[in-house]
Amino acid sequence: ETVEQVHLISGRPEEMTVVYVTQEPTHSEVEVRRAGHARHTRTHWGTSEVYSAMQTAAPYNGWTFGWVNGYDDELFPVPPKKLWGCGPAWSGYNDQDCVYTSGFVHKVVLDRLLPGTEYEYLPRGSHRWRRFKTAPAVGEPISFGLVADLGQTRDSLSTMGHLKTALDAGAYDAVIFPGDISYADGYADAWDAYGRLSEFLFESVPAAYGVGNHEFANEQYVHYTPRYPPPTSHSGSHLWYSYEAGMAHVIMLCSYCVVTPGTPQHEFLQRDLASVDRRRTPWVVVVEHVPWYTSSGQHHMTEGARQLHAVEDLLHTAQVDVVFSGHVHGYERTFGVHKGNVACDGPVYITIGDGGNHEGPACPWLTDVPAWSAFREFSFGHGVFDIQNGTHAVWTWHRNEDNEKTVADRVVLHPVSQRQCESVPIVV
Repeated sequence: ETVEQVHLISGRPEEMTVVYVTQEPTHSEVEVRRAGHARHTRTHWGTSEVYSAMQTAAPYNGWTFGWVNGYDDELFPVPPKKLWGCGPAWSGYNDQDCVYTSGFVHKVVLDRLLPGTEYEYLPRGSHRWRRFKTAPAVGEPISFGLVADLGQTRDSLSTMGHLKTALDAGAYDAVIFPGDISYADGYADAWDAYGRLSEFLFESVPAAYGVGNHEFANEQYVHYTPRYPPPTSHSGSHLWYSYEAGMAHVIMLCSYCVVTPGTPQHEFLQRDLASVDRRRTPWVVVVEHVPWYTSSGQHHMTEGARQLHAVEDLLHTAQVDVVFSGHVHGYERTFGVHKGNVACDGPVYITIGDGGNHEGPACPWLTDVPAWSAFREFSFGHGVFDIQNGTHAVWTWHRNEDNEKTVADRVVLHPVSQRQCESVPIVV
């Protein structure tokens, strides 16, 4: 098999981007057909690129802890010792060992797809047909799988295994991934290792990605950008965008991009919130990496305070329903919050940074539990946001150590516009 690291990028139900890597030059080409319609095959063509970047032996990808014993996890790709002299800025720039050159990264957009439909696809050079199902049409019920801060460890693999089991059982339609993907931290080969490790899941399900600090620090998005393109190109940036699928209007923001009033990201957010049509998408979901509300004792709310200050009134005025984030390696769900207080008409904030990366849980929690914190726990796992109709959605969180059918946290949510704030609490 000469095709590897296959994964799907999608937001809109009618479109899917296939990303894959080959080590030899070949046409960027994917055949696609509806499942069970072998005689009706279409061919789509795309582009490929090869890029180079500085290899970095950085904190938390190997050298900080030394190479003698390494990590207690055989899946985590620790950089070789020869990269000791490689680093950011000018360190190691004249050493060829410090230079990474990628394989051929192919991107092929499959368009004119039918929503809620199973397809088979075959990248050029591959020996097997893969399968995916497009997201439901705009205005239809939809379920999202949520995972962040995944990395590549035994715990990461367990999380992906649970997600694959849930996908095969029809528990969700698409993935939302709020950043911190491979935890390569500048060691470029680890991006390839992650692509191979995660292929069994992400070759089968459309996913929309955001950026985290591990895509930014030591890398400045140089590996993220060619491998994880946005599912839409209408925002003016590959780091923030929005899309509609099912009953959801999803807005992906960049935690490591300026968002003060007058900046491009802030202007985008204003325009996008103003464009929402609740008749089409009664649920508005915002996704970013750094939690704006968290009771973590390791990652304090000061990390996201400037962004929260810049956008909180926008979110409240537009009646944003749910905000998903990662970063804190644990799970936390809030009640509706606005300006630091429990508010029936405020968004519910859910931190899902419990994917399983090698840094482990971000202990401890603050001992004084804020009034707005509804549930919190340090365990690895994933979540499912099941939008059932225009008035009800069910959020469930699953621990890795539990059976997939075991729910560790469950709550029924209502969009802000449907909450009876004077008499009914935000969650029932």
